[in-house]
Amino acid sequence: MHILIAPNAFKNSLNALEVAEAIGEGLQESKLQCSLEYFPIGDGGDGTADLIIQKHNGTIIHVKVHDALGRNINAPFGLIDKGNTAVIELADASGMRLLQPRELKPLHATTYGTGELIKHALDEGVSKVGEEPVWVTAQETKNDHEKFKEGVDETIQFQLGFPGGAVASCLSTYSMDNLDRFFLNAEKGFAELQPSTGYGPIKGRTNKGELNQPHVTHQTVQMDEMAGIILNGKRPIVPVDGEEGLKDLKIIDAIYLAIKTGKKVDLKL
Repeated sequence: MHILIAPNAFKNSLNALEVAEAIGEGLQESKLQCSLEYFPIGDGGDGTADLIIQKHNGTIIHVKVHDALGRNINAPFGLIDKGNTAVIELADASGMRLLQPRELKPLHATTYGTGELIKHALDEGVSKVGEEPVWVTAQETKNDHEKFKEGVDETIQFQLGFPGGAVASCLSTYSMDNLDRFFLNAEKGFAELQPSTGYGPIKGRTNKGELNQPHVTHQTVQMDEMAGIILNGKRPIVPVDGEEGLKDLKIIDAIYLAIKTGKKVDLKL
């Protein structure tokens, strides 16, 4: 007899793996002639992130964040998919299980710590949050036909659709001025980079004043990092196997096809 043990967690008591192991111990003590297979499950609540990380042989990183009441704590998040995807559980930073019964005050609670987990994941080089684009539409604009002749792009706008419903509106141009700028406006201030995307020097300011950071040439950093990976076995922050670059090329091909046909083009990445 083969028995599959696939329990959910017992809330406020045991996580799903601990429940599975307890059931397994009971069956073994019963002397029942059987083989056991453990497959703990989650329903999206506490512990689901741990199960996903385990099944994908991911890694867990602990960082300092704030709990729902603003106190300093250590909280985990996981990395899977060669470090490209972060697995983050809100409850690990902002969950009720981190609070005492007398501290359950929803009007004073915050999920700020979960945002900190997301930021730490991005700092680790995470390049996606679990979704790839599934379709693209695109439009080309050309005003200077003398400078931008047939086969030479001037301005392309394109839209990427994602499974969850998000749509990214993007633009690539060689013509429009004053686009080399990033501006973030928030309730408590702003941040601006202008120029923002060139090889430097990049200049920035916030509502608190100018940003003064040493200028570093991007190409020099890139070359040094590649040399370290090739010569010294340095672990790259993001994979350098070419898979992400191939996806980019597929998207670019789809953009040109969408311009040519005027239709939405499905992506299979």
